[in-house]
Amino acid sequence: MRQTPNSSKLPNTEKQSFVSASVVAERYNVSSRYILKLAEEGRIPSLRIGKKCVRFCLEAVSAVLEERD
Repeated sequence: MRQTPNSSKLPNTEKQSFVSASVVAERYNVSSRYILKLAEEGRIPSLRIGKKCVRFCLEAVSAVLEERD
């Protein structure tokens, strides 16, 4: 499992569940493409698994997005 540079913002992952960009997007009423863009820019924490699979910890993403408001 390869970690992206912004994965250091992730909490201890042993008991965290990870979700797809579409789940995060639905929660925040934005497109999954926008969520992936934020992750690629390093603005939200993500975990890249393989070449195409990106997962998000909702708790970590929520903390970052709510901090920005």
